Amino acid sequence: AVPQKMLRGVLEQGYLKTAVQEHYNEDPVRFQETGKPYVVVDLGCADGKNSVPIYREIIRTVRTVAPTIAINIYGVDLPEGNFGQVIANTLSGLTKFEEVYVYAIGRSFFDRLFADNQVDLFFSNQGLNW
Repeated sequence: AVPQKMLRGVLEQGYLKTAVQEHYNEDPVRFQETGKPYVVVDLGCADGKNSVPIYREIIRTVRTVAPTIAINIYGVDLPEGNFGQVIANTLSGLTKFEEVYVYAIGRSFFDRLFADNQVDLFFSNQGLNW
């Protein structure tokens, strides 16, 4: 689990808001396109629980500049993961939001996961390198 102090620091420092705002400033038309969801990818999602507060902040921030945009969230972890649990944990933490779709990918994030220009925001909640 992510230590709550660390999580509060990430949310309070506004890193996510800054990232979304910079994206909006660079490409405001992107947020006005109808039919194209805002895509968020969590690299190393584990069971999805630890990322829910971050997802909420991303959704709130994106919706301040694009209130009706759909949001696709992809949790990526190794193929051995329990992806039914990832989706259930994530959805249960996001029940207050509409037009949010959750997916899971069982693949190493060292491999290419998406085609060019398909993802708006990548993040890694926590990682461990050997």
